[in-house]
Amino acid sequence: MQMRMMLTVFVGALSVACSPAVETTDDGGGTTGGGTTAAGTTGGGTTGGGTTGGGVEIDAACLAKAGDGTAQGEQIQNITLDICDGTNVQLAEKVCNPATKVTLVYFGAGWCQPCREKQATLKKWYEKYNKCGLEIVDIISEQDAPNSPVTQTFCKASWKDFYDLPFDVMMDPFNDYTQPFLGGGGASLPIIALVDKDWKIVLKQVGSDDNTLEPTIKALTGCN
Repeated sequence: MQMRMMLTVFVGALSVACSPAVETTDDGGGTTGGGTTAAGTTGGGTTGGGTTGGGVEIDAACLAKAGDGTAQGEQIQNITLDICDGTNVQLAEKVCNPATKVTLVYFGAGWCQPCREKQATLKKWYEKYNKCGLEIVDIISEQDAPNSPVTQTFCKASWKDFYDLPFDVMMDPFNDYTQPFLGGGGASLPIIALVDKDWKIVLKQVGSDDNTLEPTIKALTGCN
């Protein structure tokens, strides 16, 4: 996890436009920025098994499979962030849910136009494949300008409610999780990670996704 004090290192990369490039084998590059603490938000941090802040029981054996990877083929870590209403939520609540077969983690920001345009598709996929085991979670780091950390108000009014999303939207105002997935080298949002029941990142894409994403979801969920 990146420390808050490292945010200044990433500010220069925030002017990078949302890249159309696709990465499906390894980390992308580049960063998004951070800034001062936004009201109503928290940073990251992982927790052990048991009951989460939202009262969800998590299987300890499932949680133990989580890693700290960011590349395709590695085990993703148990991301822990506040959602729009201020409730602290763990990625484990999605991955370790017995009904879940695959979890789509979508890293975005308000200034990223492809991220905004993708929300209607994510909603459609959730409504189509959730019954077969697809979970989705958005992770938003910034508002409509780089180096403008996401706030609870933006998360709810300008993202979750605006796009009428039926899944959780997490806030990552300090880039604790977003920046490690970007890595270094000039790439930008969005980032997509498909995570299986063993916490493995079975598909990672940096930039706008290509036509392999939905077929992969179908294959992993068994949905037609």
